[in-house]
Amino acid sequence: MLDSVDKTKVITEAIEEYLSSLGWNVSREYKIDLTRSSSTFEGKIKEIHGRIDLFAKRNNESLAIEIDRGNKPWSLKKLGYCIKTYGSKAIWIRWKGEVTSAIPDGVIVYDISDGHAERLK
Repeated sequence: MLDSVDKTKVITEAIEEYLSSLGWNVSREYKIDLTRSSSTFEGKIKEIHGRIDLFAKRNNESLAIEIDRGNKPWSLKKLGYCIKTYGSKAIWIRWKGEVTSAIPDGVIVYDISDGHAERLK
């Protein structure tokens, strides 16, 4: 049985391979100019730079893809940023649990949990 890190890795690799076969130039952990503050164990505040799980480019198109086990508002903020900044199509792939976060306009959501695949938005 795969743990959550390995499941996300398998999904990411499959999507990357598929997009590459269609002629997309795919980057993993694509750095974007969006930050958030986070506390360290020592109580210090540090800035976390946003990274998109997969960012794909082909001609004048781009895709921003986040792949998550749970509801991560930070993922949705990053996808919204890519829509506004790059004009990307944004896709959020959820692989476990119910989607409970408010989905920003323009973000396509695929739920692939519990042995099924469904487009939610």
